[in-house]
Amino acid sequence: MDRKPPQSVGQGAFDFEPDASIQQKFEAFHRENPRVYELLVKFSRQVKATGREHYSINAVFERIRWHVFIETKADDQFKLNNIYRSRYARMLMEKEPDLRDFFDTRELKRA
Repeated sequence: MDRKPPQSVGQGAFDFEPDASIQQKFEAFHRENPRVYELLVKFSRQVKATGREHYSINAVFERIRWHVFIETKADDQFKLNNIYRSRYARMLMEKEPDLRDFFDTRELKRA
């Protein structure tokens, strides 16, 4: 059985200057991996369509991992850093009007 070629979702997640801030690393990761945002939107909207008013960004991240590893048969080079969860939650709620206030967030640490 032929396997699909690995997708580039999440590649380069840790290839940044060690002195860069989390925000700088996130912005670089986001630029290099637009598919992550697309999947976050897709899976968040699937959850919202079930009638939930709030949900966990953590669960959506794990759904992406499942999708990439199991459904797309990607190789083990996929990396999705958990430190980006809160930043993606904020980005989704800012850019996607239907997801506004969908995730709970705490005060953002500036590191």
